[in-house]
Amino acid sequence: MLDFDAKARTFLRTDLPLIDEDVTIRQLLAHRSGIGDYFAEASNHPITDYVLPIAVNRLLNTEDFLLVLGGFPQSHRPGEKFEYCNSWFVVLALIAERIAGAPFSDLVSERVCKPAGMSATEFLRSDALPGDAAIGYFSSNANDLQSNVFNLPLRGTGDGGIYSTAADFAAFWPALFAGQIAPEPLAEDLVRPQSSLASPPLEYGLGFWRRPADGVVMLEGYDAGVSFRSWHQRETAPDRHGTFEYFGGSIAGSEGHRRT
Repeated sequence: MLDFDAKARTFLRTDLPLIDEDVTIRQLLAHRSGIGDYFAEASNHPITDYVLPIAVNRLLNTEDFLLVLGGFPQSHRPGEKFEYCNSWFVVLALIAERIAGAPFSDLVSERVCKPAGMSATEFLRSDALPGDAAIGYFSSNANDLQSNVFNLPLRGTGDGGIYSTAADFAAFWPALFAGQIAPEPLAEDLVRPQSSLASPPLEYGLGFWRRPADGVVMLEGYDAGVSFRSWHQRETAPDRHGTFEYFGGSIAGSEGHRRT
């Protein structure tokens, strides 16, 4: 099993030289690495304003993202503080590929989706979608609806872009905490708080949000024309155990709710 305290530089080699030599896998997972972000959400610009610096059809494989990840200096010293960073998701996907010698999409399929029974979850190409795949839309005004095909990479990687269903994600949480995806001690380590935020009151572990008031664990994300959120209540009391999911075909969205 990969040592979370290993240095990222060991696997990045000479790529992305602006990433500090002391950044660890754990710091990347915890949003405490301080690496520069290729998409800085703190800029407060509408997410639909962001345009990738290269044509989206050039971003098919994780290694292709080296073209957009470079050139961003550290924002702070490794481990100094929590700062949400989109780049680390891609950097870790790149590291995972180099360790395993397999594409990130295959790793997710073999090590997450199949053990959890998530048969309808896959990294798809946006130019070759099956008929039952949802298409994301957004609008710059009430009368201007457009798809997000030119806003997002041709195929997603570590920072998002997987296609899934509410039923599949309802299966993810029990599989994670039952040790079907990773050993149970590792699953507990992933949701153990590494940082606390005051407003709103949230904690962040290693890739997962957590509400300290009730222990709900969360995964969420949004992009131009798409949004997703899944909450899982782990308490054993019958009236407090369950999963809530939201899939939206727009940034605000209004469809795809499911509670189990």
